[in-house]
Amino acid sequence: MSIRTVILRVLMLGPSVVCLTPASPAMAQDCSAQGAMNFICGADAAEDSVAVPGGRWLIASGLGFGTPNTLKRIDTASGRVEALYPADATNRLDEGTYAACSGPPDEATFSTGGLSLRALGRNRAVLYAVHSGGRESIEVFELDSSGAAPVATWVGCIPMPEHTDANAVTALRDGGIAIASMDDGSADRMARHVAGEALGSVFEWHARSGLKQLPGIKLRGGNGIVESKDGRSLFVSAWSGGEIVRIRRDGRGPPTSIKLDYLPDNLKWAADGSILVGGQRPPVSTIANCAGATCIDDWLIAKLDPLTLKSRTLIEGKGTPLVNYATGATELGGSLYITNRGMGRIGVIRVADLRRGAITRVGDPAN
Repeated sequence: MSIRTVILRVLMLGPSVVCLTPASPAMAQDCSAQGAMNFICGADAAEDSVAVPGGRWLIASGLGFGTPNTLKRIDTASGRVEALYPADATNRLDEGTYAACSGPPDEATFSTGGLSLRALGRNRAVLYAVHSGGRESIEVFELDSSGAAPVATWVGCIPMPEHTDANAVTALRDGGIAIASMDDGSADRMARHVAGEALGSVFEWHARSGLKQLPGIKLRGGNGIVESKDGRSLFVSAWSGGEIVRIRRDGRGPPTSIKLDYLPDNLKWAADGSILVGGQRPPVSTIANCAGATCIDDWLIAKLDPLTLKSRTLIEGKGTPLVNYATGATELGGSLYITNRGMGRIGVIRVADLRRGAITRVGDPAN
């Protein structure tokens, strides 16, 4: 979750760090398992991730507040983590599609949060990344996975308007994208989240019509976002409101929502047709008022039924200096890859190891 008042100290561990539990004694970073959760280390401040279709690769974002970070490619078979962009950057602006874009992002302030991926066919995809370093934008990359490892080419950007705070993006079936804005970007926005103000909004972008805000939508902390399978609705996390909101894209009828006992963050579709939700435990002030390199809160991963909006908790964890709190989960190859605001690691739990009908508690010796 991209929170500007939280000062995130990005750990720069070099161009390639491999550490899939159990840890090697030579590694400086402790990658010891916590209960059923193993770790891939070296993914600094990976707020979100997406799975590359048809393979073993994961793409992770990287937040950087005052320090540049990178998009990362992760080989889930070996645990190898490498910079995807801007390392060895290739830039080719598609001026016809992204006419409002002034050029590539500044490498010195590169910082990404929410991610989404649109498959274009065998070994080709478009990657969208929420960018908050130097400019507020959605950065767009062509992804080629035909070689030994995926490579990315930057092709454009979608600048966000003033008084927005983009947090998540999702590719739409009609070729556009939808964007969740956390708030209005004001200096006192986190205090206003604590006070319960609805500052979040939702936008759609299409190449022909440009960026448009969905009318009448005000959310208490717009966060994760995914499109329904039929393309008619959007599911959006209202983080500070503790809700999941379902919005009709055609505007016919008011949004519907469900109140949760946690603060929902990133959303991703699971293999079984449910929605994976990363979240933290209230109160909002625990995260809104924290500062420094460590911002600890208890967390969870849940599944949401897209028809009933009922939520079921799968995994719970205690906030620690290593795993501050989870922000979301991506399913790939029978495992959940859990992004978190912590010391350069992504959690890995096999779906088969989750306790049926019960909550898997990370770090509990009984699990």
